[in-house]
Amino acid sequence: MLLFETRPDQTMLKKFLNLVIRIYEDNKITRTELTVRLEHAFLIGTRAQDVEMRNRFITIFDKSLTRTASSRLSY
Repeated sequence: MLLFETRPDQTMLKKFLNLVIRIYEDNKITRTELTVRLEHAFLIGTRAQDVEMRNRFITIFDKSLTRTASSRLSY
């Protein structure tokens, strides 16, 4: 995964992150082992250069955490 980030052409990274975001947006797959294994890729998506894609990742991330400050800080 990290190899995609260092390539000058970001096409492969965008396609990979698009696949990851589609997996996390699918309610049938959301709480499965697949999403646990893709957590690192998901977190890389939260710092994507594409603003629209990054906002989609951040929205999912925000919904997955509780609203209390202590639990958000401990994550």
